[in-house]
Amino acid sequence: MANIPPVRSITAEQFSPDQQKWIKKLLDPLNSFMNSVTIGLSSNLTFGDNIQGQEYILEFKAQGINDFPKRFKNNLQTKPKSVVLVGALEDFLPVIVNFSWQMTPDGLVEINNAVKLVPGSVLAFTADKTYKLTFRTMP
Repeated sequence: MANIPPVRSITAEQFSPDQQKWIKKLLDPLNSFMNSVTIGLSSNLTFGDNIQGQEYILEFKAQGINDFPKRFKNNLQTKPKSVVLVGALEDFLPVIVNFSWQMTPDGLVEINNAVKLVPGSVLAFTADKTYKLTFRTMP
């Protein structure tokens, strides 16, 4: 990921003398805003504190068939626009998972058709293994 470039201020002196008086009124808040954004982006933004959304963890022991759908409550003020899988473990080891989702009539997020992706194959969840899927919903 690229670093945030150093903060540069735009000064009224960069403009003609007849523009400096009115442009200074514009530049002071603009420079303050640019500085605040740079500080915010450099200060370890977190999902819980700075970015709207909810995190949900589904933990279950697979049966091998009929493991889905799984549902969880939507705690957002609105229907989520996206549901993202941010982590998947199979018996504490990382695994790649693909899934689909929808909202149920009673307002639950329903995870459907989840499968494991392995090189050259798409597999059902392995029976008797424990899975921990971490989802993030965002408005």
